[in-house]
Amino acid sequence: MAGKFSPSTPPVLKVNGIKIMDGLTVANTMAEAFTKVSSRDSRPLAVRHELIAKERTVLDFSGNENESYNHIFTLRDLHSALSLCSDTSPWPDNIPYAMLRHLGEEAISFLLALYNRIWLEGVFPSGWRVATILPFLKPGKDSGVALNYRPIALTSCLCKLFEKMVNVRLVYFLKRGDFLSPSQSGFRKHRSTTDALVRLEAAACEAFAHQHLLCVFLDLEKAYDTTWQYGILQQLHLYGLRGRLPRFLKEFLSGRSFYVRVGTTHSASVAQEEGVPQGSVLSVTL
Repeated sequence: MAGKFSPSTPPVLKVNGIKIMDGLTVANTMAEAFTKVSSRDSRPLAVRHELIAKERTVLDFSGNENESYNHIFTLRDLHSALSLCSDTSPWPDNIPYAMLRHLGEEAISFLLALYNRIWLEGVFPSGWRVATILPFLKPGKDSGVALNYRPIALTSCLCKLFEKMVNVRLVYFLKRGDFLSPSQSGFRKHRSTTDALVRLEAAACEAFAHQHLLCVFLDLEKAYDTTWQYGILQQLHLYGLRGRLPRFLKEFLSGRSFYVRVGTTHSASVAQEEGVPQGSVLSVTL
């Protein structure tokens, strides 16, 4: 993921038995497939009506501006987040983390002022809402099917750096309120799949004494692409999150779009109606 992804030849897709080899057509076909997944129209009619009915309730995130997670950011917050950034492709503005790490004192202060202005005014830059999608074929899948490719989103390093700063506060809020299950290991600091395996092994050993153990394994397909955005915000509202942090998250989720890049060719821009961008810093926490 850290390097540039630009294969010399695009993949060959098959649609209704017809092979598609032209790079632009392949990119547009993938973009159309990915946007349909995130579209409301992909859900059953009854589910769509239910979601629309629930979304009539306006979520009011006003108040609690004095909470620490709503305070303006400091140089310490910025430097701490920047120290955690590993080099990735600098799409779409060609500003890499390496450049940000070498900013002088005046420039880094200007960047912090920019972040705090976004934070205080609650206006998310439109350019940060656009992602470049790189399609990676899932292991063991047919390369001719567009939806067999995992859509990894590349966004601005400037945006992801700010996301890291915001994510620290979101995780702090979730931990402080004990909203995360003790059994959850995924995407949590100092935890891994090993924790889940150890718990399973312990349960299996205990089951020898009780003669039975029931295990349920679930694979949530296209979880990032189909996540209900309003549902995320509704849950945070129920948790009591108020102020600048949830307003920023609402702006982060809304009005997103993407285009698919295949080699040196990219598709037309398409909307991401639901879901969160796979590859974004905040997405895994949300």
